[in-house]
Amino acid sequence: MKQPGHWSRSTEKMITARQYRSAMALAGLLAIAGCTTASVTDLAPTAAVAPAEAPLPQQRPQDAAPTVSGARDTGTFPDLNTPPAAATAQVGDSEKDRKIAELLAAKASQGNAPASKQAEALRLKKLAREHGRKVLEEIE
Repeated sequence: MKQPGHWSRSTEKMITARQYRSAMALAGLLAIAGCTTASVTDLAPTAAVAPAEAPLPQQRPQDAAPTVSGARDTGTFPDLNTPPAAATAQVGDSEKDRKIAELLAAKASQGNAPASKQAEALRLKKLAREHGRKVLEEIE
């Protein structure tokens, strides 16, 4: 005897086949919808799209000198053994030693940072406890 609420194997297969066909139909519709694209004018702002009658670029006069852009073939290999010229004045040994002394003095004047961090952490914990008590008193 069948229990109520249970389906037979043929009914389960039919439901599974129906779900499969529905999923395939949905996938097909999504694929077809994905093939349609918007025009460029819909995707780009109007300023980015060239007008229908864009002016033609002006031709260079024949008597003007050609401009050189990019690499030129000179027929020789580059000399890579020349030292590069510095763009600015370089830091000397005396200036380097002076800057290191300044940094060490600044480090010494800061004191013991971990101790101050611990004190700050304790201060914040105390503030949290007191604030919690005050809030509870206001609520009651």
